[in-house]
Amino acid sequence: MPASSPRLHSSLTNLELERTLERIAPRELIEMQPQARFPSTREAVFRHALVREAVYRTLTDDDRSVGHRLAGEWLEQAGESDPVLLAEHFARGKAPALAANWFHRAAEQALAGNDYRGVIDRVKRAIECGAGGRELGALRLHEAVAHGLLGNLPQALDASLAAMELLPRSEEAWFRAAGEAIACLGRHADRDGLVALTERVRDEAERGPVHAAAITALSRAIIPLLLHGAEPVAIGTLARAREMLAACSEVDLLTRAQFAEADAEMGFTRNDLGGSIASSEVALAAWETLGQTRDLAAALATAAATMMMVDPMRGFELCERSRRLAKGLGAQRVIAWAALASGQVDCELGRLESAEQHARVAIELYSTQGNRYFEVNARTLLARLHLLNCRNEEALVEARRASEALPDGLLPRSVALALQARALLRLGRLDEARMASKAAYELAFERAQGEMLESAFIAHSEIAWASGDAALGRNVACEALGYYDAMVETLGREDWVRVFRARPVYRELVRLAGDASGEILS
Repeated sequence: MPASSPRLHSSLTNLELERTLERIAPRELIEMQPQARFPSTREAVFRHALVREAVYRTLTDDDRSVGHRLAGEWLEQAGESDPVLLAEHFARGKAPALAANWFHRAAEQALAGNDYRGVIDRVKRAIECGAGGRELGALRLHEAVAHGLLGNLPQALDASLAAMELLPRSEEAWFRAAGEAIACLGRHADRDGLVALTERVRDEAERGPVHAAAITALSRAIIPLLLHGAEPVAIGTLARAREMLAACSEVDLLTRAQFAEADAEMGFTRNDLGGSIASSEVALAAWETLGQTRDLAAALATAAATMMMVDPMRGFELCERSRRLAKGLGAQRVIAWAALASGQVDCELGRLESAEQHARVAIELYSTQGNRYFEVNARTLLARLHLLNCRNEEALVEARRASEALPDGLLPRSVALALQARALLRLGRLDEARMASKAAYELAFERAQGEMLESAFIAHSEIAWASGDAALGRNVACEALGYYDAMVETLGREDWVRVFRARPVYRELVRLAGDASGEILS
């Protein structure tokens, strides 16, 4: 029992209270603990929960409230480290402002400990205790992060937008909330909303001092902008983030990591594969140093998707580590991304059965999360695997599901249409294949990269050859090889160049660009 314990009544001194407890102890109602949690105190506990509950019920409502408040105040002064315990005492002690503050701290603690559902529950409790204004904005931001990691996209978007409304625009927290909202819009395939919010963040960043959080928010916009075909906006946004990074006197490692990830994606889009890999390594090293396991797990999967093109085994190792970390975190969004990347790498390595298992896991997770954009990516992977296994009807069904899930103009639709065309060609439905291929090629033509080269260009070339137009078939394949060769020139390592040119898709393009003897035509 503490030397200055909280008491409902002052009729007993602390010494008298301790003696009373010592007399009660032999009756096995309470038990004196050999060690106390706080210095200069003695600690007693009820031996049975029923006894504790019975004693508790003898108190009036007012006495219970006063007792809880006094207990909270004493524990707070004594250095109690459990914010939930303090919050509960203050909530029951009818001190809502103090309770909201401690529930807020409890939400922060839960987020740091990867207890995402705990974050959501504690934010709810803080709001019930009357949290408002800036504190409410910070709470909604924590809620947005937690929902996002659990894959609850609608809730994450609502919470992040609410946080933006509550937080002052001049503060870094506003930019962090904007970054969360940007990520949600990208996953939800809302291209117009994504572009509008990115431009709003750029405008806000121009008005005030340079914030590291503003650089991070703009960096987080780059990948979804590129994936949604908004390359001009992405280029301008990354250029602005780069200028801000150079102008910022103190930039934390987290900001540099986010920027490096954005720079890696832009490098890949601009056919700078070597630069993309280098930037990915910078990001990975930063997340390692920071000990940010959630971000590291996602970055490992992202790096693997690029690394597999030049070093498949290294890509496989990155994916395996990503999956282990994501599983330990319980972050459904990261688990889904790790599964998709693992499927892509296994496909590259020819491990088709394992790749299909990963693809199906990713489809289920993304579908549950409402993440249409990446669900389509997972479905196109499954369609490709069906083609590789000569399951042409299944490939056609999956490719159609993917192409119908996204609106016109979004780039994964090009991949889905191309796979649909290749399945139709194998099924002998040449006219339908030609129409699907034309649509895929037109969508991919201006921004041919990665999967689009492997899908839209190969499909268009194959169907041109099947239609008797050898010249078109060669020209399309040569055009795709031109993009690939521009990527190869950035690698700077002969071993990577050899691996890249040994990839089945590269060899297929060489075949389609050549004559009957397999020679490449200039």
